[in-house]
Amino acid sequence: MTELARICKDQLEEIEVISCKGVSDPGAKRLAKLTKLKSIHLENLQSVRDPKGVLDHLKSRLPNCHVTYPPFTNDSNDGSDEDQVT
Repeated sequence: MTELARICKDQLEEIEVISCKGVSDPGAKRLAKLTKLKSIHLENLQSVRDPKGVLDHLKSRLPNCHVTYPPFTNDSNDGSDEDQVT
């Protein structure tokens, strides 16, 4: 994630990280360095120990980015763009 953040920080707008055993809490949090991100989807990251902490970190540092991490977020069906932490 460090190399990705370094190389793509001013370009990448969307990223999905799914079933990647090598991504830990610090690695997932490094996505916040990708300042142009509009959408992050994380799923089944077995090495992440505090998914809610990762979510809070990403949402606070990337306020204009839509972050999903099932089952820890749910898209509401009421037309709102807000994610709900369960």
